[in-house]
Order: sequence, then C-alpha cells, then structure tokens
Amino acid sequence: RAVVLFALAFAFIYGFREALFGPSITRAVIDSAGLFGVRLDIGQIRGSYLADLALVGLQGGSEAPDDPVRALHADEVRLEYSLPRWLFGQGEVLQDIRVRGLALTLDLPAMRTGTRRGGGAAPRAGPSADAETPTSSTATPGGFPVLPHIRLEDSRLLLTAGTLSAEFVGLQGEAHHF
Repeated sequence: RAVVLFALAFAFIYGFREALFGPSITRAVIDSAGLFGVRLDIGQIRGSYLADLALVGLQGGSEAPDDPVRALHADEVRLEYSLPRWLFGQGEVLQDIRVRGLALTLDLPAMRTGTRRGGGAAPRAGPSADAETPTSSTATPGGFPVLPHIRLEDSRLLLTAGTLSAEFVGLQGEAHHF
C-alpha cells in the first residue's frame, strides 16, 4: 500500500510539475538575471525537471546606460543537467546548454572596461585570489570552471555604437568543454 501511495504521489507531483515548480523556477531565473542588471521575462518553462529544463520565449534587456545588454530574445534555452550530481555535490551539474533563436543587441560603448554598475572596478578575468579553489572535477588546470557543452542555433547579434551598427545573422556554433 505504501508503494502504491508513493507512486501515486510521485505521479501527481510529476504530472503537475509545471504548475507546482514552474513559478518558483521562473522567479529564480528572473531574479538571477536581475543580479546582472538584465530585466528578463520568460514565456514558459517546460521539461522533465529531473534532467532538463527549457525556457521558452525569453525577452529582456537593460535600460541602464552602463549596461551593454540592450535587448535579449531567445526562442528557447534548453538546459540539461544531472540532478543527482547537484544533490550530492559531485560537480559538473550542468552538462548541455542549447540556445535556439537568440537575438542579442549589445551597446559597444557600454562595454568599456574599468567601470561597471555601481561605480566599482570591472571584474577581471579568471579566478580571484580569495575564490574557493575548485576541485579537479569542476575546474580546468588553469582554475576556471569546466563549462558544459554549449550549442547556439539560428541566432543573431547586433552591435551598436552611437549611430553605427553591425548585424551578424544566422549564427551557429558549438563549444565543448575540455
């Protein structure tokens, strides 16, 4: 009987996962983007939630003069991950990121180095001296975290600088972790 009740409860939770967990995940993603000064709206979240999530209909950008991200749109951002690795702290949780239909507008003058939102110094590349030392399973020999496999499909990049602009369309690409 306990097994049947557990199975029914699991089926209920899994069947209603989007209604139960979707709003919390949406809020977490939007709040995380806000930490970088980017306003973000998500049309829908789909996926198994156990191994993947798909963020559908992303829209956003920033109005701040010192923020280079002027506009952001993605038809779909699919994240594949290992929930057991996350639960047990085994590193390399995020395994694959697929971005389809990305349209990104960047303002080049806002990308100048040396300043950032709040007036502080721009973050430097690489790990900081006081950063926690990554383990061998989560970092490259240079101390950088291992990135997941990233795919970019049917995307567009618009670079602006005052009245000048350059647009790159039909962008495709893959980056593999090493």
